[in-house]
Amino acid sequence: MRVATIAFARHLRCDREDPPRAISQGNTLKLEALSQPFWIASGRVGAKAEDIERAEACIGQRLPAEFSKALQVQDGGVSNYSSYRRGDYIVPLPAFFSLRALIEAERNRANFGTPVGMVVIASGAHDWLGLDYRHPGEPGIVYQESEESDVELIADSFDALLEGLVEE
Repeated sequence: MRVATIAFARHLRCDREDPPRAISQGNTLKLEALSQPFWIASGRVGAKAEDIERAEACIGQRLPAEFSKALQVQDGGVSNYSSYRRGDYIVPLPAFFSLRALIEAERNRANFGTPVGMVVIASGAHDWLGLDYRHPGEPGIVYQESEESDVELIADSFDALLEGLVEE
């Protein structure tokens, strides 16, 4: 099998043997329907569609459409929404990674103990939020509070995460 080497933003390189798999798109809440912008303005520019495609090739997965849209507005940063709520369960939202950080997290998955099939998209000091690609279809959203805690499925998709965002 031929390994494709892809150069990405500022000489970041990755090697992948397999193309990203496609994911289905649901008909739930979209970024435009949120009560305020997803990002706290930071002056970061948005990622270009071709940079997102390169990052997807590097991590070997397609990013959810609404997450890709958010990255095109601003390439990572802090959300205007402080947490995600499902019933009585509240999860704080850590800072979201830029495309470069997504790729670096994928490269260092073994060092961080990230389970195979999961892509970390946001992280604080010890907690992280990720996309769970271990099952067919749209990736679920998982959260790990600390290195000692279990990884928990908190939302069935990125769209479902959007539906449960809490402003503060």
